[in-house]
Amino acid sequence: MTQSFDIKIIEGISAQTIRFFKKKRSVKEFLDLVAESGSVALASSKWKLSPLEVQEIIKQDIVLQRLTSLSLKLALEIAEGVLYERAVNGYTEETIVDGVKTGEKKKYSDSCLLSYLKANSGKYSGTKIGKTPSNLEQAYDIEIPAFEEVDG
Repeated sequence: MTQSFDIKIIEGISAQTIRFFKKKRSVKEFLDLVAESGSVALASSKWKLSPLEVQEIIKQDIVLQRLTSLSLKLALEIAEGVLYERAVNGYTEETIVDGVKTGEKKKYSDSCLLSYLKANSGKYSGTKIGKTPSNLEQAYDIEIPAFEEVDG
């Protein structure tokens, strides 16, 4: 991703938010960490910021609210991708005997496949796609707000 694209992503962030994070680039890096961790609180802790202060800044800045929401949605998509990957392509598990690695075996996760299917298929969740929050959204107990159209 180019720097000009990075800057465009956070256009409209309030001056108060930029002061809180010290610079625009830090806001983008924080949002990336939210997407990686799936949690504003965890991302705040890793940045040594007060989660309550971060939540207050987010609450006061509509652009940051939307970007945080997108980051959390991306985290859910990443988690669903991991479920799919473990279910379909498997994962390697090391065999260790007396503290020494003696081999590896490829394993597949039926529970990951079922979780993925329940989150993405009306057939397995008992509902139609898009009608209810995904199972992962329920598991993370987060609400992803709908976006309003912004003139501009």
